[in-house]
Amino acid sequence: MECPHLSSSVCIAPDSAKFPNGSPSSWCCSVCRSNKSPWVCLTCSSVHCGRYVNGHAKKHYEDAQVPLTNHKKSEKQDKVQHTVCMDCSSYSTYCYRCDDFVVNDTKLGLVQKVREHLQNLENSAFTADRHKKRKLLENSTLNSKLLKVNVFGRRV
Repeated sequence: MECPHLSSSVCIAPDSAKFPNGSPSSWCCSVCRSNKSPWVCLTCSSVHCGRYVNGHAKKHYEDAQVPLTNHKKSEKQDKVQHTVCMDCSSYSTYCYRCDDFVVNDTKLGLVQKVREHLQNLENSAFTADRHKKRKLLENSTLNSKLLKVNVFGRRV
């Protein structure tokens, strides 16, 4: 679906400092700490669980729609509504105002840039995990050889 809300809702640029550490598919909801179905808000980069877990991503959107009482809001604040989020596992984009998945992008291609950034973070986490496992295996093999040397006094 072509979403008309992207230009006012997608405000983040890919920047590792704005996102949690680790693999996006294992990020935890900032409210309930669940790592099932994490979604990242494309307005503020906060992470919340999907509607089939505890629904905190949708609640984040709904809370942003409530006008602040006794506060003067600038025109820009009125337009920023935390409407669009991205699934941290499938990288699909969803708009709560349209109540549908989104296929288009901003003029600057920010949705695709965030998608690629999350995919790179996921791949980096996978590569780092694989590297750690390889190191553990190497250390385990080395420890096993050292144990044999110590037990038998010589190499077997």
